[in-house]
Amino acid sequence: MSHTPPNDTDDLTRKHQRRSFTLKSQHDEITNMETSLQAHRESREGILERLIRFFRTRPSLDSLKEKGIYKRMYLFIFIYS
Repeated sequence: MSHTPPNDTDDLTRKHQRRSFTLKSQHDEITNMETSLQAHRESREGILERLIRFFRTRPSLDSLKEKGIYKRMYLFIFIYS
């Protein structure tokens, strides 16, 4: 069996390939994090917008009482010792 000694250019090429792969994977990871962060911001803004819209358009307590939708209920609790 003959074994050829590794030459310096092969080592540099392998190091460059590993570094290139590492940089690409880091870039992909950063891109995924940015996409996730943007989606989180959009969903948060959407939720806040819906809540604000709900509180602006909800009926008043008096109108709910007039329609018979809201009735105050009293709860009595007896504790026996």
